[in-house]
Amino acid sequence: QARTVSSLPPRQSASIAVGHGTLLIVDDDELHGRAVAALARQLGYDAQLLMSARVALDLLSQGVEVTAIVSDIVMPDMDGAAFARVLAERAPRLALVLMSGFAPDGALARLPPHTVLLRKPFGRDELQASLAQALGAATRPAVHAIAL
Repeated sequence: QARTVSSLPPRQSASIAVGHGTLLIVDDDELHGRAVAALARQLGYDAQLLMSARVALDLLSQGVEVTAIVSDIVMPDMDGAAFARVLAERAPRLALVLMSGFAPDGALARLPPHTVLLRKPFGRDELQASLAQALGAATRPAVHAIAL
């Protein structure tokens, strides 16, 4: 569930949904990953930065409860498109947002249906909207314990 914070400065939106739960931020660029994690924490999430998709899959296989994953597309060990396909097969109801400032030719065409794409650079509001979209499917519970 989301709650609304109404005491925002006038130049911001009238309300902002605040998230609950754990986000896995998967990005091989530590500086960018830390920045995304900081934005997620501003939105009320517990954010854990992981440096590769394989590490994320290992963590998920341990049954860790995860609300959503925010992952870069361009990574050396397993790119975001391959990561999205594995998640779609093993955990199809897990919310996923893929980030990209640049995606190689054909990478976007290989994404599973309903994958949310967040273009870099982005701020808190864009991250919030992308998470809301990814979490918005009616059949998707808010938190998943996943055994891969």
